Amino acid sequence: MNIDVRNLTQKLFLFLRVRSPIGALELADVALRFSYFDGKLWQLKSVRLPPGTIEGGKIKNRGQLLEALKTLRKQIPDPIPKRGRAGVILVASSLNLYSQVFSLPFIEGEGFDKAVELNMQMVSPIEVGRAYSGWQVVGEEDEGLRIQVLGAFVESAAIDEVNKALFEAGFLGIVAEPRALALARLLREAALGFDSKRPALLLHLDSSGLTFLIVRGGQLYFEYSNLWRDVADEKQQITFPVFEAAITRSLHQVTTFYSQHWQDQLEEIFLSANNLIPQITKIINENFPLKVKEIKLGSSQAITPEWFVAVGAGLRGLKPRWEDKEISLLGLSAEEEFQNEQLAHFLRFWRVAVPSVLALFLAVFFGADLVLTKAQEDLEAKLLLQKGGSEMEVIGAFETQAKEFNRSVALIRSAESSIKHKTPLLEVLTGLVAENGVLLRRISFDDINNQMVLLGVAGSEDNIKAFKKALETNAMFQGIDLPFTEIKKEGGGFSFSVSFGVTL
Repeated sequence: MNIDVRNLTQKLFLFLRVRSPIGALELADVALRFSYFDGKLWQLKSVRLPPGTIEGGKIKNRGQLLEALKTLRKQIPDPIPKRGRAGVILVASSLNLYSQVFSLPFIEGEGFDKAVELNMQMVSPIEVGRAYSGWQVVGEEDEGLRIQVLGAFVESAAIDEVNKALFEAGFLGIVAEPRALALARLLREAALGFDSKRPALLLHLDSSGLTFLIVRGGQLYFEYSNLWRDVADEKQQITFPVFEAAITRSLHQVTTFYSQHWQDQLEEIFLSANNLIPQITKIINENFPLKVKEIKLGSSQAITPEWFVAVGAGLRGLKPRWEDKEISLLGLSAEEEFQNEQLAHFLRFWRVAVPSVLALFLAVFFGADLVLTKAQEDLEAKLLLQKGGSEMEVIGAFETQAKEFNRSVALIRSAESSIKHKTPLLEVLTGLVAENGVLLRRISFDDINNQMVLLGVAGSEDNIKAFKKALETNAMFQGIDLPFTEIKKEGGGFSFSVSFGVTL
């Protein structure tokens, strides 16, 4: 019997509120699409956008977008809670996102991160102060002497506007990623017949146009798009000869780019297109020496190509946050908001669960004591009668047992009154974290010595100092120990460690 340990672990974490369920939300020109895997099937929900809501990569009618998001939020099924905000991996397909792969020599330590950041600034198509960017390592070359890095960029104002609308509608953006990254993940993790050891092309056709991807080692290396508005005639129509020419011309450009950059042979192309698979296959077979494969997912559930982006992003939502090292195009404030929302969700559950569980245990212990005491009384009474003891001896035995029973009840009530709930401590700590711009990574608590150790990250050293001062001025915390030598530069902020005593 095969047991899916990972699936069971995820269900346990969801039940205990250790991690919140995370779905995916694709923001396309014509529709919003939400996906979430419940352990058996993909839950897929969509809402069409009125024409003119999003045009040319910009939100034209914020009111219509917000109304559509609210409608979608009402459709989302359990276990994503109706209260609070639903965490999502955002794929802003309708916005202008840019990606590029560059190569760097291998450097140990922090020097590599600094070299990446410098190159990101050099290749960014958007002014650094107006952009959100992210990067991830996608491969190696020259036997590990050079590292290949994928960088992505988007205008910060555009993402902030979308993220604000999500928040108002009851969603919480956790990360934002390019559509191409979601499609490459779908191909790598869910497509039948795909071998990550061989390079491949992916052609995705949707309402916006044609998108070509180069995938090597299962990772995205290059993206090229040809939009319908650039192909259509003055009447916004596309004839089949024009369609055929667009595919042929675009695919020729992509294959030429590949041959100029890599040596290994390109042999296959995967297609994602609803009703045009036969026509596109015929065009490619007549013009290119590539084996054409339609993308089919290894699932009993029928999922059509318009859902491939949302499902590809949904696969990312299944990973624990601490394992996710892929690109994110949201600012630090969005990450902090998600961590605070997750902590609040955890506390809401356990504030009710802890007293309830303790009360249940006390009831069980009390009931067991009653049953065992009654059984003991019956046995001892029978023994006394069998030995010919007098009626007074039996009564005396019952009186002694009654005193022991009353003493047990008193002990149980004393134990119940001595329980100390730690919820107020967590609520105070959560408030201090939120007020001082600190993001919690790990908390450990020593019940015996009432000592707590906290690992966190903040946007600046001033935030860390303000957090330490807040701890020192609160009567619940003593002996604050925050070595400034432990404050380290990390990405866009500073990590630190602090320990202190707690008064419960």
